[in-house]
Amino acid sequence: MRGNASVYVLEDDSGLHTTATGIKDLPEFVGVNVFDDEVTGYFDSRNNQFEIRQDWVKELGEKYVEDQTKSFRDFTCKFKEILKMIMTEFNQTGDQGVHTLQLMYGCQLDDEYGATDGYSQFGYDGEDFIKLDLKNTDWVAARPEAEIIKQKWDGGEAKYWKNYLEHDCVEWIKKYVMNGKISLERKVSG
Repeated sequence: MRGNASVYVLEDDSGLHTTATGIKDLPEFVGVNVFDDEVTGYFDSRNNQFEIRQDWVKELGEKYVEDQTKSFRDFTCKFKEILKMIMTEFNQTGDQGVHTLQLMYGCQLDDEYGATDGYSQFGYDGEDFIKLDLKNTDWVAARPEAEIIKQKWDGGEAKYWKNYLEHDCVEWIKKYVMNGKISLERKVSG
């Protein structure tokens, strides 16, 4: 039986993304960074600028804001392309209705043992669509229409996400913990 341990959890760097068509008052793209269950940053395609949502994140400096803004702007374009590709697979390209694409991803670091874990999963129109199998470095289609996307993404896209979740994302946890401006520990009973 394991005693109390600190587990740092990061859903970072564009951790929650949504793009939508056909919703007049909603920005085309919204991205949110979350760390330790707190929204740390926000971006939408209307203001096209990353906004810090926690005072302690300001300590990361202007370069952090500039990098996040660039990353979200780039991802806005990529996300729209992914939505268009999926709509094509569903034969919805001429459809003027409401369609949504959502991405959730994040990682965890167990500071006691150095173990990491992560996830990346997409939803389309409110239903599971495709998710990364981190262990096997490939995608798992949740619906038959996702099979073609799986074939396109297995390989390079899967390797990109595996690398991001096991390395880059974990490095963000370490940066946030080193920042030391807030308590990032959660006790896990075992």
